[in-house]
Amino acid sequence: FSFFLQGGFDGVNIFDDDKSNLTNSAAKREFDDATGQGGVKGPTISAYRKAIDVLKERADANIQLLAIPGLRHSTITDYAIDAVEERFDALYLMDIEEYDAENNIVTGSGVPISVSNTSNKFIDRNIDSSFGAAYAPDVIITDPSTLTNVKCPPTVAAIGAMSQNDLLGHPWSPPAGYRRGVLPSTQEVGTRLNRANLDDLYSARINPITTFPDNPSAVIFGQKTLLAAQSAL
Repeated sequence: FSFFLQGGFDGVNIFDDDKSNLTNSAAKREFDDATGQGGVKGPTISAYRKAIDVLKERADANIQLLAIPGLRHSTITDYAIDAVEERFDALYLMDIEEYDAENNIVTGSGVPISVSNTSNKFIDRNIDSSFGAAYAPDVIITDPSTLTNVKCPPTVAAIGAMSQNDLLGHPWSPPAGYRRGVLPSTQEVGTRLNRANLDDLYSARINPITTFPDNPSAVIFGQKTLLAAQSAL
C-alpha cells in the first residue's frame, strides 16, 4: 500500500501556541507545574538545555557570543551562563525576567514594568560571572520584511551593538555610549527610563537601553558584565 502522511508534528504540542513556539511562558509553566508538565525535564526547558549542551562543546561550535532572545527563565539563563563559563571563550547576552508593581513576573505585553522590582529581583539571584551581560528593557524595532514595528527582547539590540562595535572600534572597546552603543534600528524602548531607573538597573549590573533628548537614537548606556567585583571586565 502507498499512502501520504498527514498531521505530523515536530515534537512540540501543536495545540498550545506557547509550547509549539517554545516561548518563555511555556518554560515558566513547565517549571511552575513540575508534576504535570515536567519541570526542567519539560519539553521547552529540556529543548533549550539540549541546544546549550551542543553549543557548550568547543569542538562542535565555534562561537564568541551566545544569545537566546526572549528566553528569560532562570532554568535556561543560569544554564547558559554555566555553559559559557565552561567554554571559557564566549559571552552570554542575557534577557532578564521582568516584574510588575505587584512583584509578579510579567508574561504579557500590556503590563507596565516596575524597574525597581525587576532590578531587586535580579540582584536576589546573586549572579557573579564575567561571562554574561544583561540588558533591559525591551525595544521596538522595525521589521525590514513587513515594515511594521515589532517589540523585541533587549538582546536583539545588544547583538547589533556588538557587531557595530567591531565595525567602529575594537572588540575590547565597550559597546555602549553615544558612538558604539547607538542603536539606529531601534525606534523606541519598551519602557521609558528616568534617572532613578537608570541607577537601579546599573546598580544591579543590568545595562540600560534608553533614549535622551539630545540624541535621536536609543543607546545602550552601560558596559557591565555580571561580575560582582570591580574589574576591567
